[in-house]
Amino acid sequence: MTEPTEMELRVAMAIRISLRQQEISDNFYVPEARAAIRAMREPTEGMLKAGRSDGMIPFGATECWKPMIDAASPEHKP
Repeated sequence: MTEPTEMELRVAMAIRISLRQQEISDNFYVPEARAAIRAMREPTEGMLKAGRSDGMIPFGATECWKPMIDAASPEHKP
């Protein structure tokens, strides 16, 4: 397994805390964190609309969102 990104570690820590697992390292939850982050790669229509006060989907929002999610949890090739 490759080194986790900062965001993967943040999500892993949130998972550990939500499960009240004091004795287990955050690194234990990195696979779950990666799966959760990558599930967000495709924004929902509601997410896109929430990005604008007028409720319209902003042009280029998806093109901006996907690279940010990919940076948070890049696909690692073996």
